[in-house]
Amino acid sequence: MKQTILKPLRTVRNALWGVPPSDPKERRYLFKLDTFVLTYVCLLYWVNYLDRANIANAYVSGMREELNLSGKDFNVINTIFYIGYIITMIPHNLILLKIRPRYWLTFCASAWSLLTLGSTK
Repeated sequence: MKQTILKPLRTVRNALWGVPPSDPKERRYLFKLDTFVLTYVCLLYWVNYLDRANIANAYVSGMREELNLSGKDFNVINTIFYIGYIITMIPHNLILLKIRPRYWLTFCASAWSLLTLGSTK
């Protein structure tokens, strides 16, 4: 009875994650690799969240008075940012299927740096 229940679960797990390696060295290497990658992905996700949340902190800390913004202006700025963010996610991921991530992400980081430099006085 227990085998019949566990077999479909094992099949689903193998379909989602692949067949686990049988070699202990390979299993240990895969664990180290997953831990290393997951650590940096979590760190980058946290930094991304902080970056997006900082605009609200800046608004409260005096950006509103300095830029003469009303409450509606702040909402419009956030809406435009998130619409652009959502719209560009799909083409970005489709491009990643055609171009190697190391080239595309390098290009994106360089383009963002140039745009940031161009927006300063």
